This record gives sequence, C-alpha cells and structure tokens, in this order.
Amino acid sequence: MDKMRIMKLSTALIIFILITFTGHAKVTPNSFFADNMLLQRDMEVCVWGIGQPGEKVTVYIAGNRISGIVGENGKWRVMLPTMRAGGPYELKINELTFKNVLIGELWLASGQSNMWVPVIRCVNAQKEIAAAKYPCLRFYKMDRTPNTVPQNSCKGVWEVCTPESVKMFPGVAYFFGRDLLKKLDVPVGVIRCVYGGTDITQWMSQEKLASIPNCPDYLAIYERRQKKVLEKIEEYKSKKQEPPKNLRPKPHRRPHAEFNGMACPLLPAVFRGVIWYQGEADKWQGYFYRVLLTALIDDWRKQWKRPDMPFIFVQLPNYNLFYKVLSPLCLAELRESQEYVWRNTKNTGMAVTIDTGDGAVHPKTKRQVGQRLAAIALRNVYGMKNVPAYGPFYRRMKKENQSIRIFFDKADGLFFKNNESTGFEIAGKDKKFVPANAVISGNTVIVSSPGVKDPVAVRYGWTDNPKCRLYDKNRLPAAPFRTDDWPRMSEK
Repeated sequence: MDKMRIMKLSTALIIFILITFTGHAKVTPNSFFADNMLLQRDMEVCVWGIGQPGEKVTVYIAGNRISGIVGENGKWRVMLPTMRAGGPYELKINELTFKNVLIGELWLASGQSNMWVPVIRCVNAQKEIAAAKYPCLRFYKMDRTPNTVPQNSCKGVWEVCTPESVKMFPGVAYFFGRDLLKKLDVPVGVIRCVYGGTDITQWMSQEKLASIPNCPDYLAIYERRQKKVLEKIEEYKSKKQEPPKNLRPKPHRRPHAEFNGMACPLLPAVFRGVIWYQGEADKWQGYFYRVLLTALIDDWRKQWKRPDMPFIFVQLPNYNLFYKVLSPLCLAELRESQEYVWRNTKNTGMAVTIDTGDGAVHPKTKRQVGQRLAAIALRNVYGMKNVPAYGPFYRRMKKENQSIRIFFDKADGLFFKNNESTGFEIAGKDKKFVPANAVISGNTVIVSSPGVKDPVAVRYGWTDNPKCRLYDKNRLPAAPFRTDDWPRMSEK
C-alpha cells in the first residue's frame, strides 16, 4: 500500500513538473530578443512573443518587473517603462535569460544595396576594421526574408562591435552608429534591415500603396517581368542550354515583399528613428519618387505608431548609369524629388552625397555618408545645434548683365575643392545648357559663359555623374540644384 502511494505521489510530482515546465516553455519571446541586444532608452519598450493562451509572462530588467498574459490568439506583449542608458543587464522572460543587454540609442538602417555594402568593402577597410573595438556599439544583423504576406517573426543575430563582427556590417550604418556613440557617450545599436536591388514599393504596405492616387500597377509590372523571365528560362531549357545566372525569378522584387517579411516582424520594436539609403532601383521614375518616398515615410510612421519618428535619408551620390534607354537626367530628377520630400515632410533629414560617388553603382566612400547622416541626427534629433549638418542649398538667382548670381542658404565660407569650379551649366531662352564658368563672390557664385549672351537659367550637378566641387567652410558639399522649372524627362 505504501509502495502504491509512493508511486502515485511520484507520478503526480512528475506530472506537475511537466505541466509547469511545458507551460513556461510555451512562452517564447520574438527572436529579436537575444544576448548582446540593445533596448531604446527614455521610451517605453515593447517585449513580445508567442505562448500558450492564458499563460503568465514576467519580464525582468534593470530593477523592473512587469507581467502580462498570453492572449487567446497566442500572442503576448509587455511594455517596459522608460529606462535610462546603461548596462550591461540581464533580461529575463520567465525562465529564459538574455545576457549582456544594454540600454541606449537604437536606430533602424534600411534600404537597398548601398546600405548593404559592408565595412570590408569600404575605403581604408583594414584600418577601419582594426579600430572597431566598441563594446557599447551593437548590431542586429537581420536576415533577408521577403514574403508575400505579413510575418510576425524574423531571423537575425545581435553582435557586439568587434573587428571581426564589423567586417560584414553595412558601412554606412557602422559609421553612423560609431559617430553617435562618440558624441552621445551612451550605448548605441543599429538594426540592419536591408535588401539589395529593391525598389521603394517593396518596402511599403499593400494598403498604403493602393491608396496613392494615379499610382501605376506595380504588381502587374512585376508579374509581366517575371513572366518574361520564366519564358526566357524555358527557351534556354528547350534548347538544352543552361540559362545565364542573372536570368532567374526574383521573388524579392515583388511589391510589399520586404515590408511583409522584414519590416512587419519589427513593428512592435521601439527605436529612435530610421536612416534610409535607397532610390537607385527607382531611377526610371525620378519625378514620381517624391510621391512614393512621402508615402513610405507616412506608412512607416503609422505602422510604428510614431507620427513624428525621425526619418533621415541619403540623397543619391553621383554614378554612371549604364542604361541607354534612360535619360542622362534620371538621377538628377530623382535627387530633386528627394530634396522636395525633405523640404515638405516634417522631422526628416537629407544627407547630400553628390561628392562621394566614384562612378560605380556602389561607391566605397561610405564613411562620409554615415558621418553626414549622424551629423543630421545629432543636430535635429539630439539638439546639438553646434554640429554642422548641411552645406549650401540654392535659394534664389539674380541676373546681372551676361551672368547670373546664385544665392545660397548655409553658405558661409564657400570654396572650390582643388580650385575646380566644375558642375555648373548655363542656358539661354533656347533651353540649351552648356558648361559654365563659376566665380565665388562672398557667399554667392557668379555663373557665365561666353556662348550665352542672354542667360536665363543655371544648373549645378544636374547629371547622373557630375563632378561637384563647391563646399562651405565645414567641408560640406553644396546640393545639386536648378534655377529653372522646365518640364522633367521623368514626368512622362
């Protein structure tokens, strides 16, 4: 009898242990939460995941203990109170423990391949890599996971900045984060959410894209392209030939694919703002890009429920287009759209990089790009008004006999790098632009050409791959501009 009781008690104990263990094991945080991660300071932070409906979830960090319950849909969210920068801490979620967690400034870095180019491919790569010993700088390297439907989870890994881990982290994002770390003196983290070759519609929600008036049917365009690709592949196979490697279906180019698979899983995440480097894939629609970029910013702010979320983007640098069917003004008109969005959308910033291209699609000079993005963030987001963030921008023109005087905003200490006054063009009423002479006069530039006796318009940096040499005393470049409002090629 005693033996039976012992067996029953043992069985009951085992069942109790199994139920308890199984119940807790079903509480699974999102894969975003891991060792070495960084959480946003001074803002309520969401911790989320899945579990058994009704299961209790308890989160501990930095002296905070917050509990919640798994909902009927199997999902849970716990909001941590605002926390000051510091660490390292342990983040405990029920029986799970994540170590070496910091609290500081977190940014999302997104876009296409120029945001992907890793440090190892940047100028002075070996020197930069050897110096990358920053234990308070953290990277979240998110996998490229496009999808046709919105996803809840993502794949990625958190890493501490070391010479080894920095090699394959985006150069722009690294230099941006490094500058913030040095100037703010708090831990900094950057999320890599990037896919090369993507156009802007792939990062936008289906609902937002559908709401844009007079918007092209991008899904139909994509499907037509994929159909042609599949037909060509079949043609090669029918001839018993191997299709070229670059001839393959591209599911990642489907509208909304990156939004569904890469942005959606991060929607509960809390971070300070976004840095964005994209536009090369949209070079064929430079004018309409202003509509799309405005829509993307609005979409992301609504998705993250942050109407004033800082959004800082890169105005595309100079590079050669190798597409004969495109106008040589495609990139100039896209840059114009980017400036339009910056001037007309609140709490945005634009880093001018017209001098960082080297003719290649993927310039290696990413340090300057990251530094200029960081300068804008430091000035606009963190209130460091003494940090120079912008160079000269065109304000107005004044005709003076056979020349035109150009006035700028933020034009203190103008100079031409290497004394080369290149990049300027001038035109008369015939609208035919010719290379122009440019002379600095105080904080203005006087532009003229012997071949244009009655000039009416000036352009600067207004080609795909211009050589621009105009800077201010802070060695920040003047932005490309045009004084005319003549019709754009891409409006067609």
